Amino acid sequence: MSLYPSPWSLDRLLGLRYRVTSGHEVARVCQPRESCFIVGEEPPITIRAKGRYCVYVLVKKGKPTLQAISVLEKKLLGRRHGRAVFFGLKDTDATTLQYVCAPCQPGSSQGREGPIRLGEGAWARLVGYTDHCRSTPPEGNRFWIILEPLREVDDVLARLAELGSKLLPNYYGYQRFGTRRPNTHLLGLSLIRRDYATYLGELLGSPYPDESTDNQLCRLRAWRGCESGLYESMLSARAESVNDFVTKLPYKIVSLYVSALQAYIFNLYLSKRIELGYRLSERIKGERGNSTPLAPVPGLGYRIGVSGEARQILRDVLESIGLSEEDIRRPVPRIKRVKPFWRPIAFRIDSIRAKKIGDRVVVFFRLGYGMYATTVLRELVKIPDGL
Repeated sequence: MSLYPSPWSLDRLLGLRYRVTSGHEVARVCQPRESCFIVGEEPPITIRAKGRYCVYVLVKKGKPTLQAISVLEKKLLGRRHGRAVFFGLKDTDATTLQYVCAPCQPGSSQGREGPIRLGEGAWARLVGYTDHCRSTPPEGNRFWIILEPLREVDDVLARLAELGSKLLPNYYGYQRFGTRRPNTHLLGLSLIRRDYATYLGELLGSPYPDESTDNQLCRLRAWRGCESGLYESMLSARAESVNDFVTKLPYKIVSLYVSALQAYIFNLYLSKRIELGYRLSERIKGERGNSTPLAPVPGLGYRIGVSGEARQILRDVLESIGLSEEDIRRPVPRIKRVKPFWRPIAFRIDSIRAKKIGDRVVVFFRLGYGMYATTVLRELVKIPDGL
């Protein structure tokens, strides 16, 4: 199967260097995007009438996942009763439904009844109980997306039919790296390198095209008096230097950075693999799996535990971003270690259906756990303008 270099600069920034279709973009997601892009998570846990943990459904519209989860934790748990468990970051500029598992209040098996308002654009509701929060990952997500053709509706339907028959590279999608400032992997990279000056420069500088002017001005003022409160948080942490501040960053934030770096390394690995001429259905030495090859996603704070061609590709990728095997074996600042894992090289779109409604196309499809709708959309739309 032929693969084609992506023309988009954002794809190159994030390592998504190849596509399965060629030609110009044929559609865009209609606006407002959060009303035209809907994601529903398939229940990742067995919901029962009784259990040690309370299960909530969280619905948000145009709101970051971590922000909504943070508010929900404060309302449910306060500061002393553990953390909520959720199963992946959902697209900010979308309407999303996902499941959240949290310890029930001490001395009671009951959760909080009725809708829980989480500020503008988000709410949660108790839907049942479970005894195991982390038993299995979600089976996947279902997507309903409304597309506006750039020329003819038939162009969109033809491209969707083409995609339904193809094996797609299982890249990590754009939202994995940040919606308006897709640089979490660069922040993670600078932390792993212990290059804190570069970390601060990327955090405060480097304007991105989808940012608002207010956001850019806030960063130039080192976030003094701005919504994020970065400058104020440095003062409250009594940080005397950038290095001191980094060592006091919240665990959740550092985890986000370094897991984004892992995703970036995987994207580069997959692109390098394609560049070397390996087929998506072909397992190379050092990978796992049978019908669908599984590629290594290296841990941080661990050695590279694979051999063969897979190991050489990983070495080449790490070298291309200024890292060595020794760099990723060192403990990660603030969180020590992040485990390695295996990820499928490719996927097929499940249950894809499309329907013409007036001058628009409504498309429905299902993807397995850890797969991104934006890796499908990038075959249809201009990046990032068409998303």
